[in-house]
Amino acid sequence: MNRVFAYGSNLDPQRLKLRAPSWDGTFKRARLPQRELRFNKRSFKYGVAANIFPHQHRSVWGIVIELNREDLAAIDRCEGFPIHYDRLSTQLFLDDRREISAYVYRANPEFILEGKTPSSDYLNYVVRGAQACSLPEDYIRAIARLGKTESSVN
Repeated sequence: MNRVFAYGSNLDPQRLKLRAPSWDGTFKRARLPQRELRFNKRSFKYGVAANIFPHQHRSVWGIVIELNREDLAAIDRCEGFPIHYDRLSTQLFLDDRREISAYVYRANPEFILEGKTPSSDYLNYVVRGAQACSLPEDYIRAIARLGKTESSVN
């Protein structure tokens, strides 16, 4: 099995299940330290999509899921790996403070587009998913604000 740190629109369980049909629906909340969430990955459908970016003092919240090889390949295709997003192995922390490794998708530099906001449909996927995964309320509010501005979530 392959661990994947899901953030952005992949937090929406319904959307994720469509992308990874064998996924059993289980997940663990997790925090990716020294990163921030930005809506700066150029998207032809949504204007811009979620991305992670280094930041010394911030963290990105999301979920860790386990996928079989076929579902990982399906997520790779949805994320445009390796052209649009790169898939990296990284260290993150579960709610119980245990450190684990998982794959995470990060936009490749040529697909970064600053100064835009995501479509309302895309932002709704992200916020609805964050709520469904019980991410911290202040973080969910920050995502909603970020989707209407041009900054980052701490």
